[in-house]
Amino acid sequence: DFPWLVRQAGRADVDILMLPTSDIGPTEAAYHDDMAVMRAIENGVSILRPTRLGTSLAIDPYGRILASSDYFVGDEQTMLATVPTAGVRTPYAVVGDVVAWASVGAAVVGGGVLAASALRRTARRRTAPR
Repeated sequence: DFPWLVRQAGRADVDILMLPTSDIGPTEAAYHDDMAVMRAIENGVSILRPTRLGTSLAIDPYGRILASSDYFVGDEQTMLATVPTAGVRTPYAVVGDVVAWASVGAAVVGGGVLAASALRRTARRRTAPR
């Protein structure tokens, strides 16, 4: 969630990021767990994700879950973890969504070229002598 906020941490060379949250149910918690892992990998930071409702996680900069505690499964809500205190530099933290937006731009231009080509072929067929 909120990739632009987490990317600020990646650009600022933050090493550990705390993302406290409160999920509504197990399905939402699983989705947010996956997003937290993705943000750790993208930005090269360790993430501590304590939750009031949901799955608390400790994630290293490579996306490995080091510890977890699931509110919906057990009664024990204490989680201990040792996380790396040094993050890693990632290309995404530096360039962000440039590659994704360049791909979108290339797809739009490519679609325009294909559409123009199809229109020219159609126009030629209409004007060709029969």
